[in-house]
Amino acid sequence: MPCFLLVHNLSSVETCAVALRFLMETVHHRLAQILLHTFVAKVEQEIDMREGQGVFIPRKGRQNVIIAHDLTIAKVGIPERNGKKCNRKEIGDDKSYGKRWWRLGSGIGVVAVFTCASDFKRLM
Repeated sequence: MPCFLLVHNLSSVETCAVALRFLMETVHHRLAQILLHTFVAKVEQEIDMREGQGVFIPRKGRQNVIIAHDLTIAKVGIPERNGKKCNRKEIGDDKSYGKRWWRLGSGIGVVAVFTCASDFKRLM
């Protein structure tokens, strides 16, 4: 069973970590990008909720989205992708593409996410 079908049993940060690992290890970028788009937002909401409950979160001047990216990188444990250090910018870029793929799939059908040519990304 593909790992993206098992995300309902994971926390949001773990789901983001799985999506990031998926991006680093396979060619199924579009699904992983959609997962990042969806679950990074959920991690941000969880950060707000935890702070509302009085849990201290060391912000160090960071916004929720940056904290979510840092938690995801920390959860992956191996901050490298294709031999390069994985950073917040890469997660942000992949998440942005995930948002675009999600909008396209929501508008004209999820099949578009699987069937669009790989060079279609440059038009988005």
